[in-house]
Amino acid sequence: MIKQKRISRDVYFQEAKEDIARTNLRLLRISSVLMIVFLAVFISVTPLFFPTWRPTYPYRVFACAAVMVTAVIFIYSRSGKAVYESVRALCIFFYIAVLLGCICVDVLPDSSGSSTFFPLIIIVLPAVFIMPYSLIFSITGALEAFYLFMVFTDKVYIIALMDAYTSIVACCCTVAVALIVMDLRVEDGLDRYRYKRQGTVDQLTKLLNRAECETQIREYFRIRKAEDPICALIMFDIDNFKQINDTFGHQEGDQILEEVGSILREGFRAGDIVGRVGGDEFLVMIKNIHEESNLSDVACRIGDSIRNLSEPTCDIEVSCSLGIARIHGIIPYEDAYRDADQAMYEAKRLGRSRYVIHDIYAEEG
Repeated sequence: MIKQKRISRDVYFQEAKEDIARTNLRLLRISSVLMIVFLAVFISVTPLFFPTWRPTYPYRVFACAAVMVTAVIFIYSRSGKAVYESVRALCIFFYIAVLLGCICVDVLPDSSGSSTFFPLIIIVLPAVFIMPYSLIFSITGALEAFYLFMVFTDKVYIIALMDAYTSIVACCCTVAVALIVMDLRVEDGLDRYRYKRQGTVDQLTKLLNRAECETQIREYFRIRKAEDPICALIMFDIDNFKQINDTFGHQEGDQILEEVGSILREGFRAGDIVGRVGGDEFLVMIKNIHEESNLSDVACRIGDSIRNLSEPTCDIEVSCSLGIARIHGIIPYEDAYRDADQAMYEAKRLGRSRYVIHDIYAEEG
């Protein structure tokens, strides 16, 4: 059971990165605003109940740092991006900033006062963001060690012992909270991710279906800038696929399509867009091709991989004809699609099992 949950977590963090990034970014915005509001209310209201209390300099430093952290988060949010690695870095940044702020407030002002914030926040924070256990516990453990060092360095020994005991108990609670919350999130997240995939992924090839593939490509064309590197739209289908189905059966045809899907999933970068847009027709959007990249090599690699699916002993010959639109500058998606389609049929007219590349340039003015 434990192994099955670990596998589920691994699958979730590997496959649902986009969903995790969006969720964490939303939680970052909420948490950063709540942090500022809490500090403002605490600093304003506490003197009403304790007239002799005044905010020490760590409070002011913490408040300024909170504003800066929040500004960074909202500036990133306005960029419209939710890249998994970048959002995770922001979560770590926020996590460390908050706990360091709590350490400063609890330890620096008064060597005879007990800690208030650190033991509480160290329980709450691990339940806020969706991050792997290894990351949560390593950050928490490092900051707990730093907190204990600061406590025994700056506080009266008996107070330090009390604070150490409280924080260690809080760390134990952190483990329990993180385990429970993360398991619930993974279970819910996997259910939502699988439901989403049913509407966007072709179940046979595990590639994007036509609607989702074209939606993502159109969005890429929409945000593309004139100074961006060249890109390429590749369209291809399996030569004589109907004949393969008619001769060897649809089960054999489905097996070939499934293996083509595997070839395409493994053969392109994570940022490229790969989809099945028809029965045996596929579409690939290769982004940001630099000078050293060679589309001819890419086309040959795809063609060779698909030809390797042939079974000479059963007289099954599998090949593909590729049309490639190499795009310079900004052009409409429809023009690129039409050109890639024309290039593919040109490859078929030339004898199939080959590729044709057309260069498309943006019109000036």
